[in-house]
Amino acid sequence: MLKRIFRSSSETFRTRSPERDRITDERLVLAIAATIDSGLRSAEYEHDGLKRRLEDVISIAAIVGGNEIEDVNSQSDPRAELLQKSDDEIRIGEARLRTLENNIENFRSLKRDLRRRFPGINLDAAEPAPK
Repeated sequence: MLKRIFRSSSETFRTRSPERDRITDERLVLAIAATIDSGLRSAEYEHDGLKRRLEDVISIAAIVGGNEIEDVNSQSDPRAELLQKSDDEIRIGEARLRTLENNIENFRSLKRDLRRRFPGINLDAAEPAPK
């Protein structure tokens, strides 16, 4: 240990070049941007799929339920049960859509903040080409 401390003056402490430090920092920021982009794409994909499925369920429920509210009271039990289950699933799906919309906006906000905090880094380099 002491030999390390008192080694010859020819072995001096050296840092990396400023360019290498810049590249290292840029890679770290781009990795964060790529993670945000991945989360954003996943949330958007889930949102779009859920929204389409909800629209289908709502359309089917409208057909099964008919146009008149009084019809629901006179419907057979299986039809009323189907409508109740659909209503419950629609409510859960709509709540999930709201959560996803909030998450999507938060991911976009994180990306805006990253751009603002690291203006010298092209964050678009972290985004893969669209599929």
